[in-house]
Order: sequence, then structure tokens, then C-alpha cells
Amino acid sequence: NSQLTLIMIDIDFFKEYNDHYGHHEGDMALHSIAQEIKKNLPRTTDIVARYGGEEFVVLMPATSSNGAYTVAESIRTGIKALGITHRYGTGSHVVTISLGIASLSGKALNEDDLLESADNALYIAKQKGRNQCCIYGA
Repeated sequence: NSQLTLIMIDIDFFKEYNDHYGHHEGDMALHSIAQEIKKNLPRTTDIVARYGGEEFVVLMPATSSNGAYTVAESIRTGIKALGITHRYGTGSHVVTISLGIASLSGKALNEDDLLESADNALYIAKQKGRNQCCIYGA
């Protein structure tokens, strides 16, 4: 009955990054971002995986949305602090990420609803201007 939390992460304006810097630089950025995400996960039970082109997901068992928000903010600020130059499509001139967070537990827990809720939260983070975290339903 404990909560399972999913953080969905999207690199802001990554298509523009690849278009201007090339796919090799894009791959290098993805690698750096993946390492930074992993570095910010507090427990060995927390899992990061690439989910599509420029998206990642983090699974955090026995973690509330609020607990995951703290981790998500750490990841977000860590990615920005990497200082990966991105002068196309962003206001900050460095690579940033948007994050959507969702938690489910008990009988309500199923992978489809968890994924959809995290994706909806990510969409809201992007609508609000990107480079931020959003908890589903908050």
C-alpha cells in the first residue's frame, strides 16, 4: 500500500538543440543529463530510465509526491548548473528541463494511470514556462 512515484522529465527545446549543435553534441548532452539525474537520486531503489528521445523517467518506490518534488528540484537545478550552452529556444541560454510528478498507491496504482498523470503534470510544467517541476493535481 505504499506510494509509487513517477517523475517524467523532458529536456526543454531539445529539438532546437540537436538542430543547431548536431546529434553528436545532443548525445553528449543526454549522457551528461542522465548522469546528473542519477547522481541526484537518494536511494539505490530509485530508478532512472530514458523514455523516448529527450525524455527520462524516474521511479521512486515508497515516496510521496512532496518527497519526490524535493528530488525533482535537485535534479532540475543540477541540470541547469551543468551549464550546457543552449542559445536556441531557451531564455536561460543553458539546457533546462521540465518535470512532472505523480504518485499512486494501493488499488489505484496502475502503470497507465501513473504514466498519464506524470505526463499531464509535465505538460502543465511546460505550459507554465518550462524549467520547473509540477505535481499532478497540486
